[in-house]
Amino acid sequence: MNGEIFVSAKINPTEDKEKVKKAINNIFPLKLEINDEIKGKGDLSCLLKLKEMLAERKIRDSVRQLLLNNKIGNKTYFYVNKQAAFVNIVNISDEELSPLGDIKVEIRSDDIDKIIDWLTEH
Repeated sequence: MNGEIFVSAKINPTEDKEKVKKAINNIFPLKLEINDEIKGKGDLSCLLKLKEMLAERKIRDSVRQLLLNNKIGNKTYFYVNKQAAFVNIVNISDEELSPLGDIKVEIRSDDIDKIIDWLTEH
């Protein structure tokens, strides 16, 4: 399987850039660029920690459904709550819910269904 993961988060004036960066890196080990927002990209190995966290929290089935519902062509996406990620908890939604903004994650691959299966397998 091959593919790419793209992660981005807006930085609000009241937020510490380093804390937002830490929140992202707690779940996705990526090299991040910081400007008006934080962005990073990597390969599928960056999803390994997320895969473990989904299993620990027993939310694989609901995340699988969300990823399938958000699938468009060869990509899918989801959002992760920044505050939860900062304390090493994965809280996933299909839309941006937090007033401070969430971390947007997009997965692209020609084998997107296989990646969804792998990420959410039991």
